[in-house]
Amino acid sequence: MKDYYAILGVKPGASKKDIRDAYHARIRVVHPDRFDQKAQPSEWQKANEMMAEINEAYSVLKDSAKQDIEESEAAKQEDRNYTYSMRLTPQETIFHDLPIETQSLLIKELTRSKGSWFAVKTDNVVWNYAFLAVSICWFVFLFQFPEKRIGVENEFIAATIIASLSAAYNTEKIYRWHTSSISSYFVLTPLYFIDIKFDIVRYAPIRLLKDISLKRKFRRGSDGATIVKLIFEGWQVRIYISSMDKMAEFSSMYENFVKNLRYESMHGNNSYITDKDIFAGSSGKPFRKRIRHASLIICTMAISLGISAFFMTKPSYSQISPVSLTYNPSSFQVNSPDILPAEKPLPRNGWSRDFFKAPPIAPLTIKNPFTKKNFLVKICDWKTNKDIKIIFVRAGENVKACVPVGSYRFKFACGSKWYGTNYAFGNTRFECLKRRLDCTREGDVITGYTVHLDELPPNGKLDVQNINREDF
Repeated sequence: MKDYYAILGVKPGASKKDIRDAYHARIRVVHPDRFDQKAQPSEWQKANEMMAEINEAYSVLKDSAKQDIEESEAAKQEDRNYTYSMRLTPQETIFHDLPIETQSLLIKELTRSKGSWFAVKTDNVVWNYAFLAVSICWFVFLFQFPEKRIGVENEFIAATIIASLSAAYNTEKIYRWHTSSISSYFVLTPLYFIDIKFDIVRYAPIRLLKDISLKRKFRRGSDGATIVKLIFEGWQVRIYISSMDKMAEFSSMYENFVKNLRYESMHGNNSYITDKDIFAGSSGKPFRKRIRHASLIICTMAISLGISAFFMTKPSYSQISPVSLTYNPSSFQVNSPDILPAEKPLPRNGWSRDFFKAPPIAPLTIKNPFTKKNFLVKICDWKTNKDIKIIFVRAGENVKACVPVGSYRFKFACGSKWYGTNYAFGNTRFECLKRRLDCTREGDVITGYTVHLDELPPNGKLDVQNINREDF
């Protein structure tokens, strides 16, 4: 690209007078008439080439300077006209506070299939209905199956709080959607960008647009939605335009509106602005509307949390008096396998393995605070003798667990060296509590047990019996 300013010897942005004076000074030096075509053919040819180049530069820069002056005058006139219309900053109002004519015009343009404005819907409540349904399902689950949260109360409380917040937010948004007089839209008029959300109308003059950015999404290699971000002084609005045709319509209308506004402003046609200014004389206090929205969210959230607190009330437990398990080591036969595998590391305290599908709602606490032995405990069905749960209790530790409702045998083995679940502690005793453990539920009252694995002689001593390794 040629540097026309350098050709004429002027600085970029020079005035029209400076460009004209530089042009005349150049042509006086390089005019072809100063050379004899026959005696100085090469100089004459070079002068013609330079003259053509100077004429081209002058022609371009002359029109450019004229355009800059026109644009400057148009901008000044546009500023004067906008000062006259008093729309120099983004404004906010309530739809019902707009003049009746403006309300009717907005509804008319937004309901027409092909209006003179550009309009696109910016919101819906489909996903809000889906999230609200999920929250309701969670509350129903809590009400129908309160025993599911036993042992994981903290996780259930966190999930219930999230469900409550989700229910409050989505309920409030659905309510606002159905009670609003006009849907959520983004609108482009000859003078304004308009963003409508739940009866709150925010608008800014076209000339206040500072920047615009486009981000296109692609789906499976084809064009998807275009995200348009409009940046004003103290306000940003983001819209999603679903198709390329709609994006082309937006670009075309925006360019036409800007061109028309500049032309009318340059020629001082104030009637164009007054006729197109649909917000002339509008006023409103959207703050009160936002206060109502915030109050609705707070009330809905309080109701949701109240329901959650009701659902999260723990069922009452009727705990049988602690069962004390005591035995005399010398009175039992020691089961010794012929061959022992290699010794293994002790499992962590509370390690367990479940063999049931029913919900574990009955609490079972095993205390081993004073002994120096580790215990392997098996909870088996009283009738079928099938394993229900296996628990490892380390010396000096306690374990809290849950089992389904039912009648159980309490089997255990103790020792210090661990050889795996098949061999337990190797040369050890295998014993079973003679008493049946009945875990029951009557309404919200759940019966569970606390078993003390003490060698000290406590009160309430219960009988145990020796069993074979195979029966264990």
